[in-house]
Amino acid sequence: MFAQSVLWCARDIETSLMALHDEPILRGQPITTRESDRARSTTRQLLELLRGTALHRPSSAADRRDEPLEQVLAAIYATETASVEPLADTLPAGRETIETLESAGQLETDHGEVYVPLRGAGSARNWPPLLRVLVDRLGEFVGEVQTVVEKLRADGADGDTLELSLARSLLRRLELLRTVLRSQLGQLQVVNYTVFVDSQIDQFLVDAVPAAFGVDTPVEEPL
Repeated sequence: MFAQSVLWCARDIETSLMALHDEPILRGQPITTRESDRARSTTRQLLELLRGTALHRPSSAADRRDEPLEQVLAAIYATETASVEPLADTLPAGRETIETLESAGQLETDHGEVYVPLRGAGSARNWPPLLRVLVDRLGEFVGEVQTVVEKLRADGADGDTLELSLARSLLRRLELLRTVLRSQLGQLQVVNYTVFVDSQIDQFLVDAVPAAFGVDTPVEEPL
């Protein structure tokens, strides 16, 4: 798997949130329930993508903050492309950043496209930068959904409405996913050992978030 698969999934969540913010009257609008539920489903897909990718023990290079790769990943997300030329135009060091990372084995290029592997030899170094980008974006998502919830409440919605239930459920999923990723990133930084493995994430889900990610019903119990 490559990092852009994860980033595109996160971008789909943002697209749904943008649609929510574009709706001036949230309560009673089909777009509110549709986009909230779509974002909930995509949040779960993002988690499953991450759970499905096991890491290898990182090299010593994982001890330091990998700013060049983080810049590339953030640029892929922001520009919605993995093409070399558009990405190079947004990077401080331009194409040199991509060439240096390719020489170090942290990314690959093929037919003008950048690929950041998340499996295979040396790919463990790519996870801390990816997690930082995701944690940053999820923090923004949480703030945006909190705004949606506040608008619904201001519009007179109560705990029994479909719109508010979906929005609160989405908020809980995003908060919990951010907690998972921040925890994994923190452990990677502190103990210098790969901790993003299926068994540990599964245990976290069993202990802390079964209601948020373990149910496929359209609406969950509100917080």
